[in-house]
Amino acid sequence: MRKTFLDILQDKNTVDYEKEYQRLRYLFYEHKSDAIVFTETMYSYINDNFLNFQCRKNAISLKDFENENDIPFKTKNKPDDIDEMILFCEYVSTFCEQISNSVSNDIVKLQNLLINQISNFMDSIGYCKIKKNAVVIFVPKEPAAIEVAEQINDNDVSFRILCYNHYSLKGNLDEKRQILDRLAHKLEPNEKELEKINLSLKKHLFGAFNNLNIRHNNLEAKDGDYNEKFAQLTDEKKEEMYDSLYKDCLIAFLELENNSKRCEIKDYYKK
Repeated sequence: MRKTFLDILQDKNTVDYEKEYQRLRYLFYEHKSDAIVFTETMYSYINDNFLNFQCRKNAISLKDFENENDIPFKTKNKPDDIDEMILFCEYVSTFCEQISNSVSNDIVKLQNLLINQISNFMDSIGYCKIKKNAVVIFVPKEPAAIEVAEQINDNDVSFRILCYNHYSLKGNLDEKRQILDRLAHKLEPNEKELEKINLSLKKHLFGAFNNLNIRHNNLEAKDGDYNEKFAQLTDEKKEEMYDSLYKDCLIAFLELENNSKRCEIKDYYKK
């Protein structure tokens, strides 16, 4: 059956990240657009004014920055995978969002076009933007992670919670371990409350924190906290456990928050 135009617009399976990459690359690097004639490209504008941008490290131009950090997009017609497409979106967004509205109308139009193009693509694949120190990254939209990040009064921990499933952390056991360690410290003051709400979850979490190389060194035989069974696992299996534990941490924070709200509501009807 032929699709209606509405079907086409609503069909998430029509998202082609390789085609979106080509569109975005064209808008960022090419000198003109068929729809609007720009006096300069976004790339040339950023390159010419690069010393005014944050995150430039010691680079003196965008071209220098790309060479220094092995960023291949100017000459690469096709991304290797979806992660590389997301990296390109992060790269473009980070610099585009630092441009002031006081620049020429053509640059502002192109800036808005690029940001909207990226936003629409990210929304179509279920990702959201987070930002720290002018750096933009995109992470999967996870309602539980977003809710927990919002309730924790610690910007660094909130950012780490949202970053846990970022593509750059795949296989990075040490970084994931550090995030879980920070979550353990945030949960520790509420250990007794969590025990009353969900005893099995409390035992599971703190048992894991203490025995899966998160709060103690459980990997070296010379250490008193050595856990031979965990130490002999493959990195892939350890990461799988950490990923599951991360989800359980989110559940614990949500249960604590929900219990607090239930207690607040109960004050209005309890006799």
